Amino acid sequence: MSLAPAAEAGPATDGRNRVTGRITEAGFTGVSTQYVVESPAGKALQVYEQNTGERRGFAPGSEVVLHWDPAHTFALDAALDMEAGVQSVQDTP
Repeated sequence: MSLAPAAEAGPATDGRNRVTGRITEAGFTGVSTQYVVESPAGKALQVYEQNTGERRGFAPGSEVVLHWDPAHTFALDAALDMEAGVQSVQDTP
């Protein structure tokens, strides 16, 4: 997932997903920076951007555009139990 300032973001590359939003939280986690983005697509999208030495400094309140390749997308059904689909070693034959 790529993160860009909304003012500098052009149209998404053909075929990529694109969502606009506002950063509500930002935190340095060592090798990456975690951003929480509020958007029409979700109230708390978690975005981790690798720290490469280039400091972009998105601060809470920043308007951003997220874009990513659809092949890197999956969804979870919130109605399912947290353990749905998980097998323990004891469950396997």
